[in-house]
Amino acid sequence: MKKFNFKIILPATLSILLFILTIFLVIIPRYQQSITNGKREMIKELTNAALSILSKYENDERAGLLTREEAQKTAISRIQYLRYGDENKDYFWITDMIPKMIVHPYRNDLNGKDLTDFTDPHGKRMFVEFVETVKKSDHGYVDYMWQWKVPITMFARTYSLQNQIRCSNTIERLTTLKEKNIINENTINEIVFAYNFLMTLRFRNQADLLDNKMPLSNSLNSRKLIDMELYLLKKILSAIPEYQNKIKIDFRIST
Repeated sequence: MKKFNFKIILPATLSILLFILTIFLVIIPRYQQSITNGKREMIKELTNAALSILSKYENDERAGLLTREEAQKTAISRIQYLRYGDENKDYFWITDMIPKMIVHPYRNDLNGKDLTDFTDPHGKRMFVEFVETVKKSDHGYVDYMWQWKVPITMFARTYSLQNQIRCSNTIERLTTLKEKNIINENTINEIVFAYNFLMTLRFRNQADLLDNKMPLSNSLNSRKLIDMELYLLKKILSAIPEYQNKIKIDFRIST
């Protein structure tokens, strides 16, 4: 009887295992590659559209309709406010061939700076690679990780200092801001969720680094995140400009 059951169960088990392996080793990688290829094609078309704007003002300058300074200033302004993506949170920036940042819509601190030694969390000199790619083949793609410094702790600290809240950690500060009705409940709940989610990813990443006897780092390897985690991370990062703008408006900070 046991031998009979074994003959029945083994093929079924092997079939299930093969099905699971097919999903993870074939179907999912192909699906992810398809998404990547689709996004690359979209970015290419959007970049071509942005380039057409630059070409328009270059032609106006050559025709004498605008001075070079006027043409460059107007073109930079147009590119600076271009947005795309599901929530219009994706954007363009402009660098030259040094590379020097001409304009970045969210990182004003980089504008006008030499980016030769600017690296991503993995140590890649991303802007140098952009230039090298353009020099080599006029256009192309560069994989990199952008350095987002999520301003959640700064958000909590700034409003706590203004309202003389003397809590010692971010969650306590955010909770007190909500209890005192200084920041509305929905905003605080979103920020607390974002903070806890990012801290979870950070601790898990550091645990992996410790297990592999590697130096600790706060950077995240997006390839180790599942689709839902990537989705949530994108949603959180897309909300960063809103937190920054609220601080600028409430404290009348000009940029």
